[in-house]
Amino acid sequence: MALRLGDLRCRLGYNKGTNRHKHVGHQPCAEVVTEGVVVIGKCPAGMTLGRARELINAGMAFYESDDEDAWPRCLVCIDDADGVVYLAVPTEADDYHGYPILRRDLDRKGIALSIVVERADKLGCRRASKRWLEQRSRQ
Repeated sequence: MALRLGDLRCRLGYNKGTNRHKHVGHQPCAEVVTEGVVVIGKCPAGMTLGRARELINAGMAFYESDDEDAWPRCLVCIDDADGVVYLAVPTEADDYHGYPILRRDLDRKGIALSIVVERADKLGCRRASKRWLEQRSRQ
């Protein structure tokens, strides 16, 4: 079933999830690295819990159904400071865990690049977001 863009119906929290490791880089900017055969999105070293919550709650919510009680299947969040695109997925109840993504992650979720670029344009970081995704389309 294709995901559909919808309104975020309530405030969400950030929680990395039980038994999950929060990947934070050592750089002041987000990065996507390969460790062995695993590709990992790492948040910037200075990412605070408060900023993570802000990004999640400003994200674009994607749903699997029209059910009014459904939680978003995922959120696409864009940091207007640097154009980095994050994907947030549910961890527990109304909590989500976000991480920097590759272009192919959007494709795998069936999320059109044009929707992401349009939101980035509204946030004033279209060029930076496109550059982030284009640079990571080769990873």
